[in-house]
Amino acid sequence: MMFRPEKMSLLQCVVLDQDMMKACNFLVRRKVMHLIDRSIFHPIGRETLSSELMGAQTSLEKAESSLRKVADWLGAEANRAMRPFEGELAPVEASKEISEGLAALLSDIEALEEKKEDFYDREAELKRISDALQSLELAGVSASELRGLKYFECVTGTMPLRFVPELKKALKNTLSVSEIRKLGSKDVSVIVLMIKEDADTVRSVLKSVFFNEVEIPEKYSVETVEAMDEIELELWMIREEEALLKKEELSLRSKARKLYARWKVMLGAHLRVLEAMKLFGKTASTTYISGWVPKKVAERIAEELSALLEGRLIYDISCPEDAEGEASSVVRSGAATVPTKFDHPSFLKPFEPLVTTYGYPEYNGIDPTLFVAITFLVLFGMMFGDVGQGLIFVLLGAFLAFNKKLAPLSDTGKLFMCVGVSAIVFGFMYGSVFGNEELIPALWLHPAEDSIKLIASAIFVGTLVLTLGILLNVWQAIMRKNWREAIFGQWGLLSSVFYWTAIALFYYMVVRKGTLSIGLAVAMLIVPVAAVLLGDIVWGLVLKRKAIKEALLAAKEEETEDEGLAEQLFKPVEIILSLMTNTISFMRVGAFGMNHAVMMSVVYILADVGGGWSGPGASGSSKVSYIVSIIVGNIFVMLLEGLIVFIQCLRLEYYEFFSKFFGGSGVKYDPLRVDDV
Repeated sequence: MMFRPEKMSLLQCVVLDQDMMKACNFLVRRKVMHLIDRSIFHPIGRETLSSELMGAQTSLEKAESSLRKVADWLGAEANRAMRPFEGELAPVEASKEISEGLAALLSDIEALEEKKEDFYDREAELKRISDALQSLELAGVSASELRGLKYFECVTGTMPLRFVPELKKALKNTLSVSEIRKLGSKDVSVIVLMIKEDADTVRSVLKSVFFNEVEIPEKYSVETVEAMDEIELELWMIREEEALLKKEELSLRSKARKLYARWKVMLGAHLRVLEAMKLFGKTASTTYISGWVPKKVAERIAEELSALLEGRLIYDISCPEDAEGEASSVVRSGAATVPTKFDHPSFLKPFEPLVTTYGYPEYNGIDPTLFVAITFLVLFGMMFGDVGQGLIFVLLGAFLAFNKKLAPLSDTGKLFMCVGVSAIVFGFMYGSVFGNEELIPALWLHPAEDSIKLIASAIFVGTLVLTLGILLNVWQAIMRKNWREAIFGQWGLLSSVFYWTAIALFYYMVVRKGTLSIGLAVAMLIVPVAAVLLGDIVWGLVLKRKAIKEALLAAKEEETEDEGLAEQLFKPVEIILSLMTNTISFMRVGAFGMNHAVMMSVVYILADVGGGWSGPGASGSSKVSYIVSIIVGNIFVMLLEGLIVFIQCLRLEYYEFFSKFFGGSGVKYDPLRVDDV
């Protein structure tokens, strides 16, 4: 039944320790059990994980940091080959495979990176020597000649270009000669010839301007051309080695990517299950597994598990609705909360996030998804009625919904399609196609021309939504057998009577100009409000006499009595003010409907500037400008107003509709599973 969360049952199983992992694998595959802590039934003072499993968990947690190193090395490639976890869960074996495999893989990666670094260092050093030799050649000397100097010393190296002025200024005070050659946009090659007595001073100056000295090895102390050829040969050999190293790196990356994808999901799956096992109960040789499963499959799940374990299973199934059984007992005591699982047909799935963003309905409450779907679409269409723009929403939604590469956005796409259809329907009602109200006739009204009728209609829709909220609260209270809330609650039956009495009086006396004595009108409004005010007293006198004695005992505490009285006196005021402001709040639906029409008319006015499509000054360029303006204007309105209208619809749902009956304090149904890791 789509008006209430799916019925759940409490399934409690006792399995032998030797069958625990087999039972876990079964539950993971079936994805039906929302685990709860076994200790709420029978506290057991022993760890729920064996020392072997605890060791596996510790090993897997340590492996996480090592796995992140692999991910950092792979970069964007890391998640390319990710697939959901498949296979049997075996924590001990998995921890061993991942730990040992990671150690070997990281060792290979480290060795590869060391080789790369060595190649880069050798290549960079040879290039620096080559630059120094080229500078010497341009200066007309060779390295061998400089080595033979007796009273002079020569230094070669590179430095940042921006410090050259400082270098020249500092060298003026020394007996030295420098030769500077630009290497690129940021660096220069420098040769400095100095007398040996000034060598220390010059080196100190060079150090202050970030000079990197390049020492030319003795083997290159030959003719410069010959030395350059030898360096070029060595660079060519290094590049050959680097080419081979790149092939090795590609092979290692391919291997690492596959292993990372496997280990990532394997690690996540096992850690999730190991954490879930801490909810199990434990004795010397048995394990207790307890959780909520859908009532319609509970018996079948237990039977399948029993068959899998060849009868080595004791189980019990109980329902929270039954007076007897542990499910009812733990729920009444507050030790456990029944999770909420939606049971919706596919066409309601896209609207679930609109509800769950606010909260989950209580298990014994009303599932408002169907009502949200209807009211949301009506409100959106009234505020954003346009055939053309609605069609764009439908096409965009279809692209998101049926594109396999965008599978996570499937429900979002379907929601876009739904609101697009709503916009199309109201677009025909308004006679609007991309803001043009002349292409098709309006089946109902033109928002900008019939503003009073549109706002009145919006208020009428608002009264229906508010009434629906109150009636749902009454229905929910009756299901919970909370008769006081159903009749005398703030949003009980009497509140609905007062609301529609006020609406009827307003319509008769203001709209229809009918005559009715003020005294009678006031009396008609006061009766339901007074009934709400005196509801607790009436309830105590007529239906709950025992409550009077408890209230008299509690009345001895003066502060408590005054606080309760103040709350009772304020309740009718709050009802009146809330219903009034909530009703007026729906005027925004009509206002946004008019706003949409006005914004689109502005788009067409701006498009006509400069000649337009068929004006007296129309030309080829003005027609192109007209089309571009219409397209840009429609995109702007769809993005801006579409977002605003969506937010306003959510606001009306959450603050006006949900506030009447929906607490949102339910617990999400979260069965044990690993396919989403």
